[in-house]
Amino acid sequence: MRRGDYQIAIDRLRQFFTFLDDLPTHPEIDFMQEGNHSVKKYLPIIICLYAVVASFSQFAVAQDASSSQAQSGRHWPSPDEVVAKMDSKLSLSDDQKAKITPIIAERQEKMKSLASEGGRRRTKAHEMKAIMNDSDKKIKALLTDDQKKKYDELQREMREERRQAHHAHGSD
Repeated sequence: MRRGDYQIAIDRLRQFFTFLDDLPTHPEIDFMQEGNHSVKKYLPIIICLYAVVASFSQFAVAQDASSSQAQSGRHWPSPDEVVAKMDSKLSLSDDQKAKITPIIAERQEKMKSLASEGGRRRTKAHEMKAIMNDSDKKIKALLTDDQKKKYDELQREMREERRQAHHAHGSD
């Protein structure tokens, strides 16, 4: 809501409270009389609390929806982009690139599918780790010993980047 919308809402609440104050207190008409405590006395507070709770729940739903959209719509680099990054660090041969590209594509499809499914976060994290480990084994089988060392270093760098991005996202 914009600032002007809040002012309109406040004005309408004031009008409503004025209306409540003007309600007659005749016992036959005053349907809000309950013992010694008038519901009419507490009704403005109840309405305000309801409005606050409703606005926070709408905010939470909107936040959750935008969060899930951000996760499902997050940018996945293409398999060619991943292989190009690997090539810049590992100096891959054309044959290695041709064999690694479908491994990356398969891994991404599995990860996207898993990310779009419901379920417990911890379970999904274990499954994602298994997918990563499986594809890493396939990739390492295609690398030379020197490339394997560089690949391990590249993975450490990427893990650290993800960790920093996750912490930066969590602090927003």
